[in-house]
Amino acid sequence: MSAGFKTGRAVAANAGLRDRYRRMLTDLAGEMHKSAAYWILAEYKRQQPRAAALLATDASPARTMIEALQAQSARWRKHMDEKAEEYALWFAARANSAATAATKQSLSAVAGFTVGMQMSRTVNNTLQAVIAENVSLIRSIGDVYFRDVERAVLTSVQRGRDVAGLADELEKIASVSRDKAVLIAVDQNQKATSEISRARMADSGCVYGRWRSSRRARHPRQSHQEADGEIFPLAQGLMIDGKLTFPGMEINCGCRTEPVVPGYERKMIDWAKEGRENPYLKEWQARREERKNG
Repeated sequence: MSAGFKTGRAVAANAGLRDRYRRMLTDLAGEMHKSAAYWILAEYKRQQPRAAALLATDASPARTMIEALQAQSARWRKHMDEKAEEYALWFAARANSAATAATKQSLSAVAGFTVGMQMSRTVNNTLQAVIAENVSLIRSIGDVYFRDVERAVLTSVQRGRDVAGLADELEKIASVSRDKAVLIAVDQNQKATSEISRARMADSGCVYGRWRSSRRARHPRQSHQEADGEIFPLAQGLMIDGKLTFPGMEINCGCRTEPVVPGYERKMIDWAKEGRENPYLKEWQARREERKNG
């Protein structure tokens, strides 16, 4: 990269999208728990007298509870699968809109003219990866919840807990599910923004990015703070803690990427502002077309 370059504004994840996605996922987890806990506690109360009397010689009360619970969880897993597809598509579309708008604004401010952006193979592949990852993560909310609930029910039957004791255990499990939903929403918003914005930068002809560490993180990684201002190839990432990574890609990483406009592109920007003929424009456009068709 030549010595002279300009950088656009760092592309940050959209806070409004993060908050709305978080509400959607926590509401989904809460709805699941409310429905499952109501049925589980009612069935446990019905089975409890029999379990207390026969557990020493007959395991059927525990087995009956688990079999019924598995049937209930199968219905909810189907519902979660449907919602996972719906929510992941919704999130990816809005993350793309937000990240694209922010990247376009950043590059256009540096260039002095509006930088056009279209759907490319690179961006489409990025979006499909975002959708697939979010589908998997949303499904995992139900999978982990019912796995832990099954263990809690079996333990409660074996130890002779009353309904209140099981209810407390279920509430603890529900709290873990809500925390997981929040983490997914926050973390995926950062990751999707990072991935989509980098794809948009590359499609627009940028080769490098500049690492900007988060100043708002409660527990920022020291290595990420030390990386602030480092220039890295958009196609490779920056070597941190012994591995190549990108801003926003580690769990709870709020770091961002500034697009770097190097060398001859700086001249192009200056000429555009002055209204002069741009001999490099065709070369820049050709590189964008190559990225778009590649």
